[in-house]
Amino acid sequence: MTDLETAAIYYRAFEARSDFSEVPFAEKLRFRGPNGEVEGAGTLRPMLAGLAARHAGLAMRHQVAAEGQVISVYDFDLSLEGGAIPMAERLEIRDAEIVEVELLFDAARMAP
Repeated sequence: MTDLETAAIYYRAFEARSDFSEVPFAEKLRFRGPNGEVEGAGTLRPMLAGLAARHAGLAMRHQVAAEGQVISVYDFDLSLEGGAIPMAERLEIRDAEIVEVELLFDAARMAP
C-alpha cells in the first residue's frame, strides 16, 4: 500500500462518519494540533469519530507524498458560520501505518 493510499483511508473515514477503526493507526500514534496533543490510537479514534459526526464535507485542495509523509491542504466543513475551515495536515506513515498526525488551522474558527 502506498502512503497516499493509507492517507486516503484516513480521509474517507471522515466522509463515512466512521469510528475510525478501519484507519491504520500505529498504537503509539502521536497527534498534534492547535488545541493540544494526544498520544495513542485508542485516544485519538473517539475524538476523530466525534468530529466526523459533525463533518459536512471535506474538499481536498492539494496533496503530496514524499519520504514517508503525506501533506494535505483541504477545506473542512463543519457547517459553521463563515464556511469551511482551511486546514493543512501532515501524516507520517511507516509500514502502511499512520504514526504521527500534525494538523494546522485557525482554532478560533471552531470557538463557540
